[in-house]
Amino acid sequence: MAKHLLHPRSFFFLLVLLAALISYQVQVSTAQNAPSQVRVGVILDLTSPVGHRRRTGITMAVEEYYAAHPSSATRVELHFRDSAGDVLRTASAAVDLIKNAQVQAIIGPPTSAEAEFVSRIGDRAHVPVLSYSATSPELSAAQTPFFVRTTANDSFQTAPVAAVLGAFNWRAAAVLYEDSPYGAGILPALADALQGVSTKIMDRASVPSDADDARIDAVLYRLMAMLTRVFVVHMLYPLAARLFRRAKKAGMMSEEYVWVATDGVGGFMDRLSPEDVDAMQGVVAFSLMWN
Repeated sequence: MAKHLLHPRSFFFLLVLLAALISYQVQVSTAQNAPSQVRVGVILDLTSPVGHRRRTGITMAVEEYYAAHPSSATRVELHFRDSAGDVLRTASAAVDLIKNAQVQAIIGPPTSAEAEFVSRIGDRAHVPVLSYSATSPELSAAQTPFFVRTTANDSFQTAPVAAVLGAFNWRAAAVLYEDSPYGAGILPALADALQGVSTKIMDRASVPSDADDARIDAVLYRLMAMLTRVFVVHMLYPLAARLFRRAKKAGMMSEEYVWVATDGVGGFMDRLSPEDVDAMQGVVAFSLMWN
């Protein structure tokens, strides 16, 4: 989903990839005497402040690219579409970009669930889909050759999670994950990593992103009845924040419980309210760091 509030330079790598596409288009344009514009679709959730910041970042990245390459024979022409965070609307936007705007590549969409649909649409139309935030390991070029990921997939987080559990000799754990391609995608790699440190997954509990408090409480009470007190949480921060608030209310944030959270939480601490952070006291959360 992947994610972060990206600086404009964070999108510069996307422009490097697009440069390869531009080079190809230069040859085509020269041969066919066609216009020099390279049409690129961008699918964002423009109902959120993050989506607007990303739109600004991508626009500035294009400007920076051409400031560094003023003699480029072609120009990237951006076509923005709003997904509103909805999978079906995202798929419709991708079809519109390919069929009507006739884009040669698509950047986005933000989440793994949306990217799963768009990558298949792009693959059938032979239009590259460049994702900077869809982290589900289930999304891969092996299944959809026209899908290009410019961020690490979530399987890279499983080794450090396993290392923490192994260091403290915690031999049993339960996994709470978001019921989405993003949440479920990490499970096979996480199971393998925990097996490598002799830690057994006692239960896997999925939580829908729109779960109400009663649904979250039901999951927590089920886990509370288990012998293990070690929980691994893999979900995006809006759902995770609600989960930890309910866990605190249920008395599950005391010293006898262990909570380990992935980058879906640790990478977004700056977006959590003081009340959310207070409810998470004692949680070990990972965050990806880029050099």
